[in-house]
Amino acid sequence: MTRHANNLSMRTCGAIVLCAWALHAHSGGVLVLNSDASVEQYAAVATAFTGAIRERTVTIDLKNVAAASEVERKVLAADPSSLYCIGSKAYLVAHKLYKNRTIVLSSAINWQRFPLGAKTYGIANELPTEMQLTMFRYFFPEVQRIGVVYSEINREWIKQARKDGAEMGIKVIGKRVKKPKHVRKAMQKLLPKVDAIWVIQDPVVLRDRTAIESVFRQCNAAHTPVFTYNTMFAQFGAVMMITPDIPTIGRQAAALLKDTSDTEERFQSPAGSAITLNAGKAREYGIKLNEEALDSVNNLIE
Repeated sequence: MTRHANNLSMRTCGAIVLCAWALHAHSGGVLVLNSDASVEQYAAVATAFTGAIRERTVTIDLKNVAAASEVERKVLAADPSSLYCIGSKAYLVAHKLYKNRTIVLSSAINWQRFPLGAKTYGIANELPTEMQLTMFRYFFPEVQRIGVVYSEINREWIKQARKDGAEMGIKVIGKRVKKPKHVRKAMQKLLPKVDAIWVIQDPVVLRDRTAIESVFRQCNAAHTPVFTYNTMFAQFGAVMMITPDIPTIGRQAAALLKDTSDTEERFQSPAGSAITLNAGKAREYGIKLNEEALDSVNNLIE
């Protein structure tokens, strides 16, 4: 009788342990994997996403996890049914551990450079090159040659920009650099050949504030206008800034994660954008501005 009771007790305990393991193994929910929550852009999309997803979420900030082994342990312990990855570091971790689960990526430069799982979707970090070039031409009809300094990170992006530019009569001239120290010489070669410089998001080219100031100083000396992607560059003298709406990207990611069944393209363009125009700087450089285009400006700097 005692032996039978002991056997029954052992079977019961085993069942409880097995049940607990099964519950953990299928814990579900959404894991928000943030490359660095201290980055303002990353924090903004994360807040918008969690406010829109209406599902149980667990967030891991990779900046606060020092060792790679600890990152993997935490991510595996979360065992989510789906993941939202903010930034390239977060996505590469998710792809390594959960590439067969639904993953939505945003806030990563040039998504085309990443390996993609069968269930990987996302919101592009950049506004479509065609849309931006159309706006450049609309505001500044005499601009025919636009220069871009870029690194290998943006190889696919520059290829698309050149194609879109050729279709609308704009020549996109690129200079690729391998290291930050090569940017100055690339700019020196590029500036005599172009009507404007297109500053894109590239960590090799724009390594730090000193690098940014150097690029704008060269452009200012050459009286060459700068078109770019963020209003922060207004302080350096950018003429035109076309910026994606960051919170909208987070809400887009939430909608995409909820339902990928009707997705025609695996990656969507940012749904919202704003145009900031530094009219004073344009006049200083003597670049012809289409006055009719001013109705499309969200923020005007005189």
